[in-house]
Amino acid sequence: MTSVIWYPAVAYPGFQREGCLRVSRQAVLDECSSSSLNCYHGYHGAMVLTPFCGIPWAQSAHSQVFSRGIPLAQCFALVLHKLVSSIEADDDCINLSFNAWYLDDGILVGERSAAVRALHLIKELGPHLGLFINYPKCEVFSRNGISLFPASVKSSILPNLEILGAPIGDIVHCSRFFAEKHNNFKVLLRAISDVAAVDLHVAISLLHMCGGYCKLVHLARTTPANLCEDSLKFFDEEVRLCFSSCVAIDVPDTQWQQAQLSPKLGGLGLRSLSLHSCAAFISSVASLEMGNPDNTHLQQAILRFNARVSPQDSITMESVLNSPPQQKSLSQKLDSFAFHSLLSSASLVNKARMLSVSSPHASSWITAIPSTSLKLHLDSAEYQMAIRWWLGLNTSEASPCPFCPELVLDPLGHHAASCRHGGDVVTRHNRLRDIVLLPSTPFSDVPVQDWVRGSPAAIDITVTSPLTPAMLKDASTSAGSAAYAAECRKHEANDTKCQELGWTCIPLAVETFGHWGKEAQAVFSRLASFIAIHRASPKSSVLNEIYSRLNMSLVRSVARAILVRGSAA
Repeated sequence: MTSVIWYPAVAYPGFQREGCLRVSRQAVLDECSSSSLNCYHGYHGAMVLTPFCGIPWAQSAHSQVFSRGIPLAQCFALVLHKLVSSIEADDDCINLSFNAWYLDDGILVGERSAAVRALHLIKELGPHLGLFINYPKCEVFSRNGISLFPASVKSSILPNLEILGAPIGDIVHCSRFFAEKHNNFKVLLRAISDVAAVDLHVAISLLHMCGGYCKLVHLARTTPANLCEDSLKFFDEEVRLCFSSCVAIDVPDTQWQQAQLSPKLGGLGLRSLSLHSCAAFISSVASLEMGNPDNTHLQQAILRFNARVSPQDSITMESVLNSPPQQKSLSQKLDSFAFHSLLSSASLVNKARMLSVSSPHASSWITAIPSTSLKLHLDSAEYQMAIRWWLGLNTSEASPCPFCPELVLDPLGHHAASCRHGGDVVTRHNRLRDIVLLPSTPFSDVPVQDWVRGSPAAIDITVTSPLTPAMLKDASTSAGSAAYAAECRKHEANDTKCQELGWTCIPLAVETFGHWGKEAQAVFSRLASFIAIHRASPKSSVLNEIYSRLNMSLVRSVARAILVRGSAA
């Protein structure tokens, strides 16, 4: 006899309320508690009932069962229990080696005759219980073609099959599956490109949050990379083409490697599927393998991972099985190695830029959800220029600055971001001050009463660049050097005067790429605590909002300053 795996689906569209209520009322009208059982697993004749309390309550005046607060899912489970028990008790189903159900989803494994008999039992007994088979949602897997099930039931021939959105089988089968996904993925990316024609900021946010790696991470967790390596590279290339098409920039390899980094490391979060697939697969399989060191796919994934991280971050089969790692921690190691590889080969200017963009909260403008009402949105010209500047691409032609002709615009936009002519510096300062000047926290570049141990404070915002000749050497080796130097300059200029007046000088220094000094971080942390109490909100979300608003305004001002002075074609 041929063994089959059958996934019958008794879906809610085939569910009749009255039949379910009738059977459940007969079963446990008075005994059913608030933790009724709704997950049923039968294995080799033994029925295991597992409590599940996460189903919301359903109230109804039409039934005593519902009026007593019994959830609909619990009543459904009671009815399904009767059906599953009938299958277990039938002599012709004795050759079912596996019979497991979770609400309306079931798995039957065994000989063909037993599976067919189970189908007939569900068809015969189901209607009386208010249950009907949803054939289009059913699947049959067998080693030979099988024709005993209705034509509307999807069938596959083992060992190649698809289950829960993932391919299981040989490399040809997996490649064919990924080819179909690839076509659907291209449709999604084309839609994102269409959005870019209207709103570039929204389009890239969609690509980052739901159109790239995150869309396919399930496949990376369930499919060995060695069975789909070429397909994963195709996905990565499609994302790169989509991004380049949206921003109208042919991004070089070095800058694209930065774009693939996590925003915390100065990237755009367009993570590489082929690079991080090993991390996804290791974390998934290790948590399920139950100590099997002979899994060749897991062994190969570990080898691939170790080849892409530093020696101190490498892992072993023993460590993985004894303490299954989280995918997040593995991906952080991959990103860290990629970041330091870029940093080691970069020029002094690009080292200073990368250390600044990878500072805490600097990328908050990238991860913020675009919103015009919250002033967290850049128009398409601003966003494109911001991307160029952030990734270290050419932003300006080698031409004189229109506001100070004796100076020539530099390719990285440093002069435009720092130019004191044209009013951009003053406008930027005032907008940052206005963001800090929240209604519930009245402080800006004026004394703040009772800020430090009952004494007033003078808080001053200053913007500095890590790319100035005087700061370049330090900024290329230590993140935040420019912000710290700006804090020191403010103290030297203002401390004596503030002490005479009984004030405390607190400079809020920020680098043009978004790295805030330590004193500014302390002020924002205290500010977030104050607002969180008044809003009854988590401090972390308030702090993220503060940095998002500030850095979005900062990036907008830099992009506008570069655009005003003439952008590259």
